[in-house]
Amino acid sequence: MSSDPPPYAWLEDPTRPLGPVGVRTTVVLGAVLGGVGLFSLAYAVFGGPDAKVARSVAGFAFVVIGAVVVRMGVARRAWRRRHPGVDPLEAAAAAGGDVGDAFGGDSRVASVGRWVLVVVCAAVTLVMVLALRRAVTGETPTGAGAMVVIVLLGAFSALVGVAALVAGSRRR
Repeated sequence: MSSDPPPYAWLEDPTRPLGPVGVRTTVVLGAVLGGVGLFSLAYAVFGGPDAKVARSVAGFAFVVIGAVVVRMGVARRAWRRRHPGVDPLEAAAAAGGDVGDAFGGDSRVASVGRWVLVVVCAAVTLVMVLALRRAVTGETPTGAGAMVVIVLLGAFSALVGVAALVAGSRRR
């Protein structure tokens, strides 16, 4: 079993605030995030000249994040099919895996992954701040609902980026 440890076993942890995350939930959430990104990319292409770069950057970031989350779900489903009836959390613990941390262990790959996440989140946050500035100053006609979406997307990406930074600083 140790030669084939379960991927993303931390998602199986029942002590998480909302409990374990199902495979289907992971795939659906990734598909939704990717869909938001594709919509943003399509809007960048067909939505007129204003904020094309901002929509493209945000769309690309969401497509990448969505693809990664879908891949996480697909990998978990494949492992479960290879090991029917085996508890992924127990198998990960037996294999010496890091089962309680979404931001990975002390490996170089985990460290690089955290920094990539921080950079992507910073880019999305910057794009949202610039989009909000343009909306507030009237450079781009924007409704109140769109401003709320801009603020929420920027706040969410900033929160995730800060969480990744904090997780990385705890490991030094």
